[in-house]
Amino acid sequence: MQGGRIEEIDFTRDSFEDVLARDKRYAANAYAYLMAVLGNIGPENRPIHIHDILDEFRIFAIEQYGVLALHVMNEWGLSEFGDVSEMIFNLVESKRLNRDDFEVPESYGYEYDFKSAFSDMYDCGGE
Repeated sequence: MQGGRIEEIDFTRDSFEDVLARDKRYAANAYAYLMAVLGNIGPENRPIHIHDILDEFRIFAIEQYGVLALHVMNEWGLSEFGDVSEMIFNLVESKRLNRDDFEVPESYGYEYDFKSAFSDMYDCGGE
């Protein structure tokens, strides 16, 4: 990892229209966010394993959106970490990413429960 945080995500740089035409499940902002996360990992860490992508994805979402991270991800169409893999495949198909830069096994078992990965940090102990 580069170690630095992403200062700002440019949500207007790419509309992802071609990707959205093929797969409407995820918002353009979700793709912009994922591209920023991948850019933060850095080219020296290629190929990138899905585990590293998911860690950075989760950490950066919490840093950017705090207690609203899960809500933002849900608004963008993400409800499980498998969605991130799907988005990577969509970006590879659109030629925005190179397939050889990623290790995303077909049967990868996701270590995090999506909801608890974003909300456990803010659990105050109450029901």
